[in-house]
Amino acid sequence: MEHKEIPIDNPIKKRTKEQVEVRPLDKLPIIEVFTSIQGEGRYVGEPSIFIRLSGCNLRCCFKDTICDTSYSSFHPEKGHLNIDDVFKEITDNPNVRSIVITGGEPMLYKEGIEDLIAYIEMVMQEDYFVTVETNGTQGPCNDTLIDFYSISPKLSTSVPIPGKIYKGPNGAEYKFTEEACKQYNKERYNPAATAALMDMADFQLKFVYSGPESIDSIMGFLRDLDELGARFEPGDIMLMPEGTTNELLTKNAQEAVRYCIDHGWILADRLHIRIWGDKRGV
Repeated sequence: MEHKEIPIDNPIKKRTKEQVEVRPLDKLPIIEVFTSIQGEGRYVGEPSIFIRLSGCNLRCCFKDTICDTSYSSFHPEKGHLNIDDVFKEITDNPNVRSIVITGGEPMLYKEGIEDLIAYIEMVMQEDYFVTVETNGTQGPCNDTLIDFYSISPKLSTSVPIPGKIYKGPNGAEYKFTEEACKQYNKERYNPAATAALMDMADFQLKFVYSGPESIDSIMGFLRDLDELGARFEPGDIMLMPEGTTNELLTKNAQEAVRYCIDHGWILADRLHIRIWGDKRGV
């Protein structure tokens, strides 16, 4: 597909920059492009094109699992895909109008995301519903092309324990120093950045439930958001059970239901795990 020459007067949805400023960045570390259904949150079950970027500022280790995309965080792969791979996936799935930018932590590459989405919409002459999945520590894009921020603030239960050995899905083992754990604990908590994301576009706050100890951390984070003037309703809060197996998901989901009822939150299951397990690219 040819997508190099584009008339300057082509319209772009909600674009705030001039089109001549659009620079599709081949340097974006794209490690996966695939079409599936959204497995989590408000738009669960919706067919979507996923663009996964490599690299993250955190190393999340939960009660029974580590980050389920450790290949984009713990040992981040180098980007081996480019804009042509993205366009092929889009043109191969013409009825899909949802694009999800995920990671890792995609907000480490804000300008690249802005230009990528603007370029896609210019070339395709289509409006796409664009979601960015983020840990909420980096703040929003400056542009207005993002329709929805799926924000997953990391609780104290996500910080690795110094010296403990964690096993990844590929059998790799990870151990963290006390200094590294302190740094991850410091970086994970940025309610001001989360509040800025919430102010920029529609959003959901998706917290991982690892056990009753998660609830105090969630309540503390919500209090901090409230003090910052962030506006949210109970229905904006998603409680997602930890787990990369059906057995563990079910156990944690059964516990989480009570807290959802008590607080008016939404239980966010992990449909892709239910269907495919922890398989990549689905």
